[in-house]
Order: sequence, then C-alpha cells, then structure tokens
Amino acid sequence: MTRSGHAAGALERKVLAFLAAAARPLTAGEVLADLGGTLAYTTVLTNRASVLASFVAHLDEDDEQLLAELIDERSHPANGRAGARSA
Repeated sequence: MTRSGHAAGALERKVLAFLAAAARPLTAGEVLADLGGTLAYTTVLTNRASVLASFVAHLDEDDEQLLAELIDERSHPANGRAGARSA
C-alpha cells in the first residue's frame, strides 16, 4: 500500500484510466487534482515513466525504429531527415 492508502496496482490502474480517458496530454498536476491531491507529485511522475516504458515495450520492431527516428529528428532538427522514411 502507498501512504495514501491505495494498493499500488489499483493506483496505477486509476492513473492510467484517467490518462486514457483524457482528450489531451495531461500534466502531473492535473492528474493529482483529479485524484484528490492526496498523492505525492513524484508518485504521478513515476507512473508517467511507467506508461511510456509500457508503450515502448509493446511496439513491434518497425514502430520502435520509427519512434527512434522521430525522437532523433525532434532532438536534432538540423539533420534534415524529416520525411526520409517512407511508410
């Protein structure tokens, strides 16, 4: 159990359900506000990292490569590689 009295798995499911239902990306503060503000800010951030790690873990090899290229293009826009990969 967490200090707020939630079972760890139940808390993660609650956070993930809230994020999945949102029509846009949310900040940790917005998630905290919806959950009543009883959690530590870092608890919500930890769940964000967990969500991203889970997302990447379920990508197939082609999608993982595409994601890596997109991140690289965003991080290094001068590379001029935008649109280099065909679908």
